[in-house]
Amino acid sequence: MAENLSEDMAILQVTFQSPEGSRILPQLFLSPRVEALGSSMAIKLPPFNKDSCLMDYVPQVKQLLEKRVEQVSASFAKRKEYVAAFLNLFGRNLLEFDAEGFASLSFLFEHDDFFFILSIAIPQSFPQDKPSLTFQSAYHTSCGWPYSITCTDYPYSPRWEASEMADRARTFVTEYVPSFQSSSVKNR
Repeated sequence: MAENLSEDMAILQVTFQSPEGSRILPQLFLSPRVEALGSSMAIKLPPFNKDSCLMDYVPQVKQLLEKRVEQVSASFAKRKEYVAAFLNLFGRNLLEFDAEGFASLSFLFEHDDFFFILSIAIPQSFPQDKPSLTFQSAYHTSCGWPYSITCTDYPYSPRWEASEMADRARTFVTEYVPSFQSSSVKNR
């Protein structure tokens, strides 16, 4: 991994496109590492009214950026807890997991002599947005690719603790596997 040679920064540029200030264009530019936290395109700047001044606007943008950093940090901590909860439940079945960003996990499971991989993709906006669960057959293919089904319709609440999220996902997986096995076999 390359070392970050640039300073972490955000630059606010406000362009007054007419002398009377009727058209004002604020833009935010982020250094590469800060951009990785969330694109400047994803950060909606507050409108800059022609009656306001830059001294009032800059603190608003600063507060917006601080809030975004807090959200990213909280999401990272929640993803880490979620991964830990799954490792606690299924550690012996682990194939791999993202130990840096905590954005994914993969497990190898067996149900009635049917082996399958469960891959969990955890979005950056976790826990507000739920992870997707992808079931992949170890045996069957579809158009030359391993047969798989991605599920996002399972019991989930962003208010649950990570251990409850993992436990509810385990219940869903246990109940869903026979259906996945059947559709996988029929797909041959």
